[in-house]
Amino acid sequence: MAGLLSTKTLDCKDLHSYLKTLSSYTLDRLYNHPATCLAVFRELPELAKHYIMRLLFIDQPISQAVIGLWANNKYVSDHRSAVGALSDLRIWYEQPLPGGMQGWIINSTFKSNMKTALLGGHGLDEVLPHYVQTKTARTSHSWINMPLKDGREEGDPMPCITPAGFQFLLMDTGSQICFSTLGKRKEKRYYPTRLAINLASGLTGMATDENRQGYMVVETNYRVYAYTDSALNIALLALFCEMLYRFPNMAVANLSRDSVRAALMRGITAEQSLSLPPTIIDQVRLWELERDRFKFDEGVLYSQFQSQPDFEKLKDYAKDQDVLVWHNSNKRVMVVSRAGHDSVKKYWKQIKQSNT
Repeated sequence: MAGLLSTKTLDCKDLHSYLKTLSSYTLDRLYNHPATCLAVFRELPELAKHYIMRLLFIDQPISQAVIGLWANNKYVSDHRSAVGALSDLRIWYEQPLPGGMQGWIINSTFKSNMKTALLGGHGLDEVLPHYVQTKTARTSHSWINMPLKDGREEGDPMPCITPAGFQFLLMDTGSQICFSTLGKRKEKRYYPTRLAINLASGLTGMATDENRQGYMVVETNYRVYAYTDSALNIALLALFCEMLYRFPNMAVANLSRDSVRAALMRGITAEQSLSLPPTIIDQVRLWELERDRFKFDEGVLYSQFQSQPDFEKLKDYAKDQDVLVWHNSNKRVMVVSRAGHDSVKKYWKQIKQSNT
């Protein structure tokens, strides 16, 4: 049965949002590495970094009231944001002080490895950057060519990529937070990519994104010109557009209703195309709303009621049970959910028996 459905939103997480979803055990394991601690520190709010540097070499909890005085009254919201970030990421946690007051103390694992990262010995030399970048691009390109997961059973050997996988591919490199394992499995070696090096070094302008920004021209007639020789970038473009021409350093495509609908079926949303001209993105949103206008739920239709009172009784019962999907009192028809069908059917039999 059709009903109104709100537009989907993209859930692309940054580093902070992703780490918040991890368990305390997993976070503590991550903080066992100086490079990870430094990367997380670089992504903290500025005031949170200030708090960490003040507390890093203190081995006892500090009163929350004292820490609150470190920020001017004009920056109360910044202070709350810093406290929330440090607590969510388990970089510090509450510990009672003598006298009943509450204090904060830095996670001992994070503290130890953060000191190592700052004072030396963390080894952040770049390892095989060209090989890692090429391998990552090839892997991403193979994901794009996979079919969309459409409800296959888990035992199906056919590789699939979920809509979330497509969303991951469309994120900027700095948000993907991926690592590549190189060499033979038995060697158990783990090398950081250029991305990991940049994260740990606090670089926000990723050098690996030079081909992903400023290489496209979009005209108001929906013609797209991509000045790139990257097979990955062209494959990403093909998710949204119909490819027309391919040259050594340029590709020409056309953005159409059919190509956008094909992208929507893969879990891509209009919000992922916000860099397009306003007139183009407005049209893309309209095409998206065409697909998201309705949703379909399984239900059971009840009709041919002999009297209006019988219809009203059954309708009220289904509504009380929160299984009523739709009804039309004038035509004496109603639809209940599949899950509520058995209870409504049983009650309907009781009504008919009481009328005989």
